[in-house]
Amino acid sequence: MLFHKIIHVAPFTIIQPVALIEFKPYAPIVAQTFRKFDAFRLILVIVDLLEYRSFTSVDLMELTYHHEELRLAIGDMSVRELGKALGSIEGEDFGGYRLRNDGRDADGVIWRAYPA
Repeated sequence: MLFHKIIHVAPFTIIQPVALIEFKPYAPIVAQTFRKFDAFRLILVIVDLLEYRSFTSVDLMELTYHHEELRLAIGDMSVRELGKALGSIEGEDFGGYRLRNDGRDADGVIWRAYPA
């Protein structure tokens, strides 16, 4: 019996036949993602500016008018893209800091940086 291993290599999808011996149903899936922003730099700038206070992505966008380093870390992302980016790095360790979702308000998700 043969199984198929599907490999995604943009813009192609390769399907390879795999023998039953190679099939490991409980093997962990490892995936590498490429972010379009420097998450490490963004977290360090947030901690430098806000310390451990809570914020929303709207708050960060408003701060970009006064802080060049934050503007460079965010780049050309919109408020929504910034919120999605923050959600994608939630819980990961960046230089001893982690980002955590602290709830919601009218502006969206409330975030806070904590020591790891």
